[in-house]
Amino acid sequence: MTRIYAIAISCILHLGLCTSFFIHQSDEVCSETIHLPAYLVYLSLMDLIYENELIPSNWRYLPVWPKFIMELMVTVWLGEVCLIIFWSNMEKISVGLLKTYFDLDDVSRIVILNCLMLLLSGFIAWLVGIETRRMQKLRRLFGKVRHSRVDREMNEWILKNRDYFNPQLNK
Repeated sequence: MTRIYAIAISCILHLGLCTSFFIHQSDEVCSETIHLPAYLVYLSLMDLIYENELIPSNWRYLPVWPKFIMELMVTVWLGEVCLIIFWSNMEKISVGLLKTYFDLDDVSRIVILNCLMLLLSGFIAWLVGIETRRMQKLRRLFGKVRHSRVDREMNEWILKNRDYFNPQLNK
């Protein structure tokens, strides 16, 4: 598994600071869609990266810092490839198809494009969730939370004080 620190730093650099280190994106490439679909696709990629080992098996015995630097560089590079090459091209293709085959005003085109990008990014996130078994892990986590100490204490308190809440049982 990739270190969570490399993924967190990559997310801060790309999503928070909007910087790129390896691939330069010109301003004319940017589309007019909302940022949420790109964030979903990027976080899905980070989920895939987190589940896999990025360092080759014969380099696993390196000291911690060189491994971390390598993981960070690969994570940042893959994030830029995902956002700049893959996702921005998906947006450009969608914009081109909408402009070519549909005669829409600007507002309708932007609404349809945003809905299309949200659906596509949701589909990609769903596929990644299936691949990484994220839903099973979330179910287990919420199952553990349900049976937490606070839940047990609340149930004990309710059982102890149930006569107070339901006075008809005392009659």
